[in-house]
Order: sequence, then C-alpha cells, then structure tokens
Amino acid sequence: MYNHKKYMKEYNAKNKERRRIYREDNKEKISLYTKKYNSKNKDRIKSRFKGYKDRNLKSWEGYIPKRTKCQMCGVSIYLNSGDSATAINFDHRYGGTEVIKGYPTRWLISHKRNPKNEKIWKSCDFGILCRECNRRIPTIGRDKFLRNLNRYLQKGKRCH
Repeated sequence: MYNHKKYMKEYNAKNKERRRIYREDNKEKISLYTKKYNSKNKDRIKSRFKGYKDRNLKSWEGYIPKRTKCQMCGVSIYLNSGDSATAINFDHRYGGTEVIKGYPTRWLISHKRNPKNEKIWKSCDFGILCRECNRRIPTIGRDKFLRNLNRYLQKGKRCH
C-alpha cells in the first residue's frame, strides 16, 4: 500500500544531500542572489518582520512586565522600548547554560506566548537588568568574578 508520509520522508532524505552539495558548490552564486533579492525587497522584508516581531513581543506583555526596575541599580526599564538605554536586558544568570542560548529578546520575537514557551522562559530564570548593569557583570565566569570582586573589596576595607 502507498504511504505518502513514508515516501516524503525518503524523498526529503535523498534531496537533503543533493541540496547540501548544490549549496556547497554554488555558495557565491547563492550569496550574490540573496544579497540582490534582499536589497531589492528590503522594505517588504522589513515590514513583514516588523509585524511578526510586534505581534510576538506584544503577546509576552503581562507575563514579562512592560515597565519594571533594574534588579541591580533600580533604574526604570521597559520591554520593547525602542531605545537601548531604557530597554530591558535579559541576563543569563547561569553562564549561558540555559535552554535559551544567545539573545533572549530574539527568542521572544520568534516565539509566541503559550504555556509551553512560558515554561521554557521560566526555566531560564533570566535576570532583568539595565544596559549599564548588564555590561558590568560577565556572563561566563561570574562566580569567579564575584569572588575576586569581594576579595578586592575586603582588602580595601583593611587599608582604611
């Protein structure tokens, strides 16, 4: 009996290798075409992405506060503010070992809010910081940095 799912799986497996070889052999041609297409359709691509971005980020409002304070310095920061100086910076507290790698805001943009995605977000336990505080503390090797900082501050107290 003909099984369409099985046929498509086999077909895709065969063509996956062909596509990989084609892309490998024609990298420059594909790159040139992509650049040309993107420059020609820049406005259309941008407007489509903007609608998608706005829709997904809006869905997270309420779960992630639209207006909050930096967890370190207390300055007011905003979700999707459009200004990097007042925007929320989600901080990888555990050295980048969270499920969401890279930029958490990009993950929010590409994932609509639903119970499954809320669970993923909650498991990461990102800190909410302002731009300045996020720049001041390292993501990787944070424990060592804080121990050294504490040691440095303790030495300073003995001198006075």
